[in-house]
Amino acid sequence: MTFDEILNQVLDLLRGGGDPASAGARWAETCTGSGACLEACDDGVNPRFMLALARVRRRGGRAFLVGIGVAAAAAALATVLAASLVAQDRSLARRLAELPDSSRAVRAVWLGVPGSDAEGYAALDAAARAALRGLPGDRLRRS
Repeated sequence: MTFDEILNQVLDLLRGGGDPASAGARWAETCTGSGACLEACDDGVNPRFMLALARVRRRGGRAFLVGIGVAAAAAALATVLAASLVAQDRSLARRLAELPDSSRAVRAVWLGVPGSDAEGYAALDAAARAALRGLPGDRLRRS
């Protein structure tokens, strides 16, 4: 049997017809997935994907239904996890809003040896303000 005949049998399976006991069906079922055929294809076809589709067609709708079920379960799990995260964020925001301002403050403290010139302090102050700029709120003051 030639490669072209086997390929035509695989294509017949992809089109929804073909013989599930053909050499093309056996070839699709026994592919190792090594990818050695990827470079051999001049038409830019992905044989791995084509063979996976042929296997699904050969086995009927069972594999497709299982895949849809797994995808639906994964989507449901992702939805539940996302909803849980949103609820946690809202709960945290409410609790933070209940705290007094003094408890929500961030204090930046430098414990180094003071420099002899005012430029050292100005550079340190600028660096601290730049680091704190991304924090919410607009009240930034020196103490």
